[in-house]
Amino acid sequence: MRKEFDHVELARWFSDNYECWGCGKNHWDCFHHIDISGDYSDSLLNAAPLNNFECHLPAHSGLRKAEIKKAFFKKTLVFLLEHNYKLKEIDKKFLEQHKDIYTDFLKK
Repeated sequence: MRKEFDHVELARWFSDNYECWGCGKNHWDCFHHIDISGDYSDSLLNAAPLNNFECHLPAHSGLRKAEIKKAFFKKTLVFLLEHNYKLKEIDKKFLEQHKDIYTDFLKK
């Protein structure tokens, strides 16, 4: 079951982001759960800012492709860490749950 993000934390960490993860334009207005499986889907590491009507809803099934999920996971993790985000316990569990996706770029 998909959990909800903490909207206060989303606003805190993404308020200075001006890029839709889908197209790169400055028009994002929603957060996409990159992966809905598992117990830790409400981790901020699972949030991808997208424009709901242009980049989210019309492309939703394509956003489930492994290469898209991997790109979004990486972009979100890098963005948050570059903004001095400190991983919480839920984030660490999320990383462990998705280590198959993160392993490639965490080694670099």
